[in-house]
Amino acid sequence: MKQLVFYFLLFKALLVHSQQMPCSTPLPIEFIQEELVYDIYVKVGFIWIPIGETRFTFEEKNDSIYAANLYAKTYDAWNALYKINGQFRSHLSKRNGLSEHYLRWTDENGVTSYDSILFDQSNLKAKEFLGPKPTKHVVYDIELDHCVQDMVSTFYYIRTPDYSLMQANDQLPLHLFYNKYQYNIDMKFLGEERKKIKNLGEYQAYKLEAQSIKGKHIDKSTTMKCWISTDAQRIPLVFETPMKFGELRISLRESSRLVR
Repeated sequence: MKQLVFYFLLFKALLVHSQQMPCSTPLPIEFIQEELVYDIYVKVGFIWIPIGETRFTFEEKNDSIYAANLYAKTYDAWNALYKINGQFRSHLSKRNGLSEHYLRWTDENGVTSYDSILFDQSNLKAKEFLGPKPTKHVVYDIELDHCVQDMVSTFYYIRTPDYSLMQANDQLPLHLFYNKYQYNIDMKFLGEERKKIKNLGEYQAYKLEAQSIKGKHIDKSTTMKCWISTDAQRIPLVFETPMKFGELRISLRESSRLVR
């Protein structure tokens, strides 16, 4: 189940090229000191099995940068079969909300992976250091055709639109950079509905939909769905997608800021 924790941030383009992601989406100051914890479930047959958790934190690094962090791990009960620990970090510009540096470090059953990306968003360039560890990597110089979000910054970018002003089937464009490639994506806004969150109750939510990028455990034809709270925080509540061996759900467990 390699990198399941962040597959929910990967989407495949829906080919609506008339829209482009804005290159300035300042992030709300309310994100500072926010901490969100999610449970990761896999559905096998009719049973949802908890396999791990992921934690997002957001803080002010200095006068010009926010630091957004993602920590992920499998539960101890799963470690004998499959163990993964991961740390992901994005340094975001306070001026425009875009990533300036992305860092990923994962340990999967003792196999480590390192990914560090320096973004020059104004000149549409990226320099990526990719390998098993910081002292052993390959450097890639990459030309971009648009400003981009990374794996962590995307989580915050999808919370910036005012969905109350959108109509059903409107598109939310996203240019995502991941593992040497840029993905040009449009997520579809499907309106509002009540969504039941395990152990938290029901919440009014905005619903988004997109196709997943094909991966080791995800077919390219599957559809990813996301529900975001309709309050001012616009907190992602649940992500769901079919898998080759069942279904994946990432569900909010803890947040001190979520209101009904």
